[in-house]
Amino acid sequence: MLIERPVLKLGNKPNDELAVSIGNKSIEQHLLMADIRQPFYIKELLSKQDWTIFEEQHPTKGTRAYQPKVMVGLILYGLMQGISSLRDLARMARVDLGCIYITEGVFPDNSSICRFINRYKETLSEAFFINLTRSILKVTRSGVRSLAGDGTIIEAAASRYNLMRQEAVEEKKKSARAKSNAHPGDKALALAAEKMEQVAAELQTRIDKRKEQRKSIETVTINPIEPEAVIQPGKKGKTSLPAYKPSVLANDARVVVAIDVHPSNEIESLITMLDMVNDVDKEVAVEELLLDGGYESIQVLEESIKRNISVLCAAGKKGKKKSKTTVDNKIKKSDFKYDELTDSYICPQGQRLTPLSRGKASATAPAYQTYSTNSCHNCPLKEKCTSSKNGRKLKRYDGDELKDALTCVMEHPQAQKRLRQRKAMVEPVFSHLRLRQNVNRFRRKGLAGVRVEFSLQIMAYNISRAIARHYLFFFIQILLGQVFFKRGYFQK
Repeated sequence: MLIERPVLKLGNKPNDELAVSIGNKSIEQHLLMADIRQPFYIKELLSKQDWTIFEEQHPTKGTRAYQPKVMVGLILYGLMQGISSLRDLARMARVDLGCIYITEGVFPDNSSICRFINRYKETLSEAFFINLTRSILKVTRSGVRSLAGDGTIIEAAASRYNLMRQEAVEEKKKSARAKSNAHPGDKALALAAEKMEQVAAELQTRIDKRKEQRKSIETVTINPIEPEAVIQPGKKGKTSLPAYKPSVLANDARVVVAIDVHPSNEIESLITMLDMVNDVDKEVAVEELLLDGGYESIQVLEESIKRNISVLCAAGKKGKKKSKTTVDNKIKKSDFKYDELTDSYICPQGQRLTPLSRGKASATAPAYQTYSTNSCHNCPLKEKCTSSKNGRKLKRYDGDELKDALTCVMEHPQAQKRLRQRKAMVEPVFSHLRLRQNVNRFRRKGLAGVRVEFSLQIMAYNISRAIARHYLFFFIQILLGQVFFKRGYFQK
């Protein structure tokens, strides 16, 4: 028995839409029979977006550009499948039936996709991201009242094998400037010299910051190809490599409502993301924020007070594994009780530490007050408390009263129970990105390129969440219908 092979036919409808048929069935019927429903959700969701925000940057000269809806649909559909290479996206537009349905038969090449992303990178990462997130919140029936925040480290496109120290950077800068001066009319040499000067300036900024923190500057390096990426430990192993720190805010439905990418600081990203949440939902304000120990800072607590947000945060970063020589029962600062009325600390032995001196604020830390006592010499717990000849000293920074208030809140069992739900809200976001969408390394270089790439990845993730929630509501309705039918609610 011979089985007739289905033939893909392309034809034009009267309304200029592309008509695609597979054998004697339309492409819509074929996708439904194959239970491939992602393209329908994506096309329906994108059809409801405002595409006029792309018109201001639309090219007026040259060949006719592809429609933004088609290009965005192609990119997001590919990212949902874990395809981020531009060449693979261009190939998918030619062979994938779901993609053909979304793009209506349009198949741009990889250079056209690249130009589209570069032309609209600000719109994609800001205005369009906000509009699409607003639509997904409606579809998922979720809001922004309670949010969980977290960040991760994703490797930059630049390689860790091209790292350079300050001496090598200065030498290369001088060489580039000398070549540029020898050929004054060569724009390429002038641009290379200017870039090396920027690299040297960025490296000097990092060195100055390390000096203020009183840390060693011998290990400070930079990648001249991508100087904005900061050298930091990666997720896989302890190898230091150029990377960025993207951060997200997700709600109870695990929908990401705000994003930001910073070279190294998650706390600055949090303030930026709170501003984005206000743009996503201008009627409802954030009331609760669930954070891990890395966000326990005075800056975050002060900002939450300004915005009238209740913050639940872990006590601090988990400490490193203790070595065999580390004393497990060493007395910590948290073992001392602060007396607000007398402005003093009381140690575990009942001795009082009074103000000694005042320290100035630095670029990385606020001003502080030093407390000490003269009763440490004959204390039986001195070996567990301090090794200093002058006795134990404590520093109380401006704003520590906010941390004390947070500590009191986190002692309540209900606060601890609610904070434990943070992992279920935000941790699966990064798991999905890494395992399903293959976001283990950025493909674009520079902070601006990384931000638009991460925005596209999160939009693809949010669409996946919308589809998952749709199926959840569908099954709930089926279950409720069966229960109502058994109880006789649908019987006359």
